[in-house]
Amino acid sequence: MSQSGIISAAASSPAIPTSFVTDSGIAIPVANVLNVLGTDPINTAGAGNTVTISIEDPLTVPHGGTGNTIFPLGSIPIGEGVADMNSLSPGAAGTIVRSNGAAVDPAYTQATYPAMIASGQVLIGQSTNVIDGLNGAAGGVLAFDNTAYPAVITPGSSGLVLTSVSGNSPVWAAAQQGVNSWVVVTGTTQAMAVNTGYIANNAGQVVATLPATSAVGDMLAITGINNATGWRVAQNAGNQIFFGSATPTTAGVGGSITSIATRDTITLVCTSANANWQVISSIGSMTIV
Repeated sequence: MSQSGIISAAASSPAIPTSFVTDSGIAIPVANVLNVLGTDPINTAGAGNTVTISIEDPLTVPHGGTGNTIFPLGSIPIGEGVADMNSLSPGAAGTIVRSNGAAVDPAYTQATYPAMIASGQVLIGQSTNVIDGLNGAAGGVLAFDNTAYPAVITPGSSGLVLTSVSGNSPVWAAAQQGVNSWVVVTGTTQAMAVNTGYIANNAGQVVATLPATSAVGDMLAITGINNATGWRVAQNAGNQIFFGSATPTTAGVGGSITSIATRDTITLVCTSANANWQVISSIGSMTIV
């Protein structure tokens, strides 16, 4: 509160303030009495010739305080609306503060966490209530069970697939043979690759040629979706296709199987490396040359 006095100019009298300028208005003594009053949380007290001005201690939250005189060492103040602030006592080493939802004080976790983690590590439960950083090899795979620390399976060789092993971690193994991917063919020719299926989607006929290299058990499939001229499976030198009890195709580049309806489909399996193929399923009737 700022003050300034308006002084009587009588030369023989001491200078006595007759008004007091405050932050809001001017106070003028009445019968030589000036009241000095506080507004909550500011209090005033007079004794003898002394006026003491003080602020409430502890200062409450509505007045910009915490409602506390001190907080314990290492504790965390917690807001409680307009009520006095609470405090969260320090947790065990390595624990972190976890939210318990709206209108509920947070608490420290029972689980402990590392002080820092390296780039590329993942946080994982090392044991009950112990979280740690786990390193993994580039391209590796984590194998979990419901009790033990997960195993890191290092990358397998190119072309291998991860195979389940009952009661144990999976292992890398050679891929099982079979049609495991499909290709939509919009052009008029297609070089076929083993263990691949083809969908003929050209306005004219798609000529798909058997792969020059194949192993026993490799598979192929072809189907059409565009028109009745659909597709024709052509052969390389040394290839031949067998179709149940029907006469097989002509051996070599002169032989082929051709669809005669839009949705005709066949699946073939290699029965002799780099040479013979067997139709093991079909939809529709085919022209065999």
